[in-house]
Amino acid sequence: MPIYENINGQSNIICFDLRIEAILVTFKTGKTYEYNYAIPGPEQVENMIAFAVNGRGLNCYIDEEIGANHYKEIKNGIQNNTLHPISSSG
Repeated sequence: MPIYENINGQSNIICFDLRIEAILVTFKTGKTYEYNYAIPGPEQVENMIAFAVNGRGLNCYIDEEIGANHYKEIKNGIQNNTLHPISSSG
């Protein structure tokens, strides 16, 4: 799976992982959240996946459209180092 590029270099997201009908996102705060088809919903999750794969706009989309509407916080982070780190190209 492609690495999130963080094209504009201003994202608060450090890594992500795609799951069936879900995306997990880890922020610079160290907190990881799951967003799935139940909460915030399929359209929002598919939009988030598209932003993550394209390497641009995920943080902004979460800030402006999703807010705190996540399914759950992952308390122990991601197991087995499955998240994709962001590389800054700018």
